[in-house]
Amino acid sequence: THLDSLTTTALANLLVAVSGNDLPNVCVVVTDLSGTAYHLGGAAMSEALEDLQLEVGRSVVRIDPVRLNTNELYEILRTRLFSQVPDASDVEAVADGYAKELEAARLMDITTASPDQLRADIVAAYPFHPAIRDLYARFRENPGFQQTRALIRLMRLVAAELWETGEAKHKYLVGAQDLDLHSSQVMSEIRQINSKLENAIAHDIAAEGGSSVAEQIDGAGATDAQDAACLLFLSSLSQAVNPILGLDRSEVAAYLARPGRDLNTLRQAVDQLQTQAWYLHATRDGKLFFKDTENLVAKMETYTKGQLKEKRESELRARLNVMFDPKRKDCYQEVRALPALDQVQLTQDKVLLVVFRPSDQALVDIGDFFSHQQYKNRALFLTGISAGYEVVLQRAAEVSAINLIIAELRADNRREDDPQLVEAENIRSKKESQFYQACRETFQALYYPSKNGLTPVELEPKYVANEYKGEDQIIAALEEVAKFRKDTGADTTFPTSLENKLWPEHQKEVQWGSVK
Repeated sequence: THLDSLTTTALANLLVAVSGNDLPNVCVVVTDLSGTAYHLGGAAMSEALEDLQLEVGRSVVRIDPVRLNTNELYEILRTRLFSQVPDASDVEAVADGYAKELEAARLMDITTASPDQLRADIVAAYPFHPAIRDLYARFRENPGFQQTRALIRLMRLVAAELWETGEAKHKYLVGAQDLDLHSSQVMSEIRQINSKLENAIAHDIAAEGGSSVAEQIDGAGATDAQDAACLLFLSSLSQAVNPILGLDRSEVAAYLARPGRDLNTLRQAVDQLQTQAWYLHATRDGKLFFKDTENLVAKMETYTKGQLKEKRESELRARLNVMFDPKRKDCYQEVRALPALDQVQLTQDKVLLVVFRPSDQALVDIGDFFSHQQYKNRALFLTGISAGYEVVLQRAAEVSAINLIIAELRADNRREDDPQLVEAENIRSKKESQFYQACRETFQALYYPSKNGLTPVELEPKYVANEYKGEDQIIAALEEVAKFRKDTGADTTFPTSLENKLWPEHQKEVQWGSVK
């Protein structure tokens, strides 16, 4: 016989006595430990608790400490943390302001949340934002979490911070995003909830000196990325068997909408957060949440850093050759990207486009090469701003890295709708766009031969509909300066103009070799 079975028997006898009306002024209060870590203490204890629940269940009136389908949570927080709150008219004015902002967000298709529901929830929750209860429900059953008492401690720390720093003057409500993850006291409470996400906090959300991803995105004075990251973090703390994790963009906007906040900049901040954070992941249905494992962004950054300059230039060379590959071949017939000039050979029958490395010495090197050529009218040179070249190399390395990651995912036979593969494809699209933008800002100077030597014309590369037609853009730039003509038919002025240049008036015939 063990103490657990003795306790169960004793309580069973007591319950029988109370239920038999022999003790009309007696009630038995039983506080069980289900939903906490205590039931993990051993099989015997678990069995005793289950037996006890069956005994109690015969005549029990169940009273939950805090019911989540009521406003008891907010009543407790108000009572414990505030000596007084504003009048009902002031509270309703705040609720009206939030509802108005949410309605505007709905019209802009930023969120699908109900303004009327938010208004009612704020009236009940004031001075706390209703999101606190929703996020608290995610992790309240975590092993070791003290539920109501722990939440009171957390909200006490939040409220104290707001008042001590003076931020309370600028707040309409105390929000879940006001949690200061720089605070050692707050972090101590967070560790009791879930201690596995400290790397995510340090790298992505809050770091000493403001070096985290969210803080870098926001810069001075802004809080959009940090607020969104804090909400996503709180939505990721559950340790249940099949937990509900993460928030979608609509939910983030609904939780953060308030008078005076620009939700368009918030949306941009969330997009940046997803493309830069190392520990932020996406579910199949688009919810964002933090995990204790690095994501594709981190993996891509690791692959990118591992590429030496030679590898980066090799990737850039291959992409430039594709970008400027001559399809029509009526302006130039060959392209050489990032060559050594001593390996470039001009021929009589073909025009060559040379895409040259931008540098402070580039024009000197090109000019020296050009001056020693026999077929000076057989070369075009495209170069640009030296300061942007390293950015182009970085973007090329990122594209190479994400392509490698996608190849690895496909080698694992991932389905097309696999969240990681979908995310990787989205990252590739963004990185390719950034690569072409970097090229556009760097390779701007086209040099063509004229009677005055090499003459510059500004090139404005365009990236349209996921396609880069470099040849068309070279032709367009040369047409602007009358170096290239398309109107060369028999019914144009071109034949006459050509004859006047090639055949002097006193000559009727010229050998073809001389024409060439």
